[in-house]
Amino acid sequence: MVINSRYSNIRRYHEQIYKMLEMRKRRGQVFTTDYIIGVAIFIILFALCIFAWQKTVYMVQKDFLIDDMMYTAKRASEQLLMSPGVPVNWEDDLSSTKAVGLATGNRVLSGEKFTRLSEMDYDTLKYYLGAGNYDIYIRIENSTGSIIGEINKRPQGEIVVNVRRIAVMDNQSVILDLSVWGSDLLTTGAPVFPAQ
Repeated sequence: MVINSRYSNIRRYHEQIYKMLEMRKRRGQVFTTDYIIGVAIFIILFALCIFAWQKTVYMVQKDFLIDDMMYTAKRASEQLLMSPGVPVNWEDDLSSTKAVGLATGNRVLSGEKFTRLSEMDYDTLKYYLGAGNYDIYIRIENSTGSIIGEINKRPQGEIVVNVRRIAVMDNQSVILDLSVWGSDLLTTGAPVFPAQ
C-alpha cells in the first residue's frame, strides 16, 4: 500500500505538472492575442492623435494667415486712402517714388494717382503696399457699382481677405475695394510668417 500510494502521489504530481504545462500553453496564446489587440489599439489611438495634431496645426496656421492678411489689407487700404505718397507728387516721376498713396485730402482720392498706380509694375506695387508674399487686387467703383478702375486680376486663392473703404474721387462717392490673398501658402507647406 505504501508503494501504491507513493505511485499515486507521483502520478498526481505528474498530472499537476502536465496541467500546468497545458495552462502555460494556453496562457501564452491568450497573452499573444491580448498583446496584438493592445498594440493595434495603441497604433489606432496614436494615428488619431497625429491626425488631430496636424488638423490643429493647420487651423492655427490658417487663422494666423487670415489675421496677417487682414492686417496687410487694412494697412494697404489706409495707406492708399490717407497718404498722398512720398514724394507728394510721386505720380509725376515713378523713379523717385518712396511710398504710394492716392489721397489729396482725408479720404479724397486723385484719379490721376490711381491711373499711375495702375500703370506701375505689379511687383513694385506689392512692395510699396507691403504685401510680401500675398497678391493684391484693387478696385474702385462708384456708388452705383460701376467699376471706375481696377488693378490686377480678381482674387483666386483659397483664402481671400477683402477690405472696403468709402472715399471721394472726382467729386463723387466711391468705394475702394482692396483684396489680399495667398493662392497656395497653406498647401505648399511653406512656413507662414507675417509679411515684413
